[in-house]
Amino acid sequence: QNISVSVTVNERVPVKAELVSLPNNLAFFQNSEIDPTGLELKVTFDNGDVEPVKRTYILEYDFSEVGKVLVKAKYKSVDVSFEVDVVSKTPNEILVEKKPNKTVYFLNENFDSNGLKLVALCDKGLSYEITDFSSEYDFSVQGNREVLLTYKGFSAIITVLVEQAKPTAIKLLTLPKELIIY
Repeated sequence: QNISVSVTVNERVPVKAELVSLPNNLAFFQNSEIDPTGLELKVTFDNGDVEPVKRTYILEYDFSEVGKVLVKAKYKSVDVSFEVDVVSKTPNEILVEKKPNKTVYFLNENFDSNGLKLVALCDKGLSYEITDFSSEYDFSVQGNREVLLTYKGFSAIITVLVEQAKPTAIKLLTLPKELIIY
């Protein structure tokens, strides 16, 4: 005896998307990518089910212009939008976040910026590390000396110590013809 059963499975259709939480950051640089960390949605389906949606959505946005920008989070046939700020990378000031590894120099030695972290502070609390800054200094005089760091018309100053070179060893390059010991 054969029994035949017919089952019809209807795929749930999303009918509404809602924001559970916004991204951790709501300000981004012009022409950058969005960081969706923290963004959570919930989707209501036609059968009444409600489910969280974390990374299976698609984000649509255009950060080519500065100002308030609408970001659309799409999940299948539904979407929800939220607003973010887009700012230019124009600094308001620069700041030494970490001094260079070397802060003691000998007379006329060149400045070494290794370890230095110079940061540009921009609108909405955004910042970025500066690597293409210029430096001005005069290490021809002993004592505490200033190094002027400049970037796009802004400046920051660090102070270093310049000392007279102190011999740490004596090396005989050629042997004398005669050696007299007393």
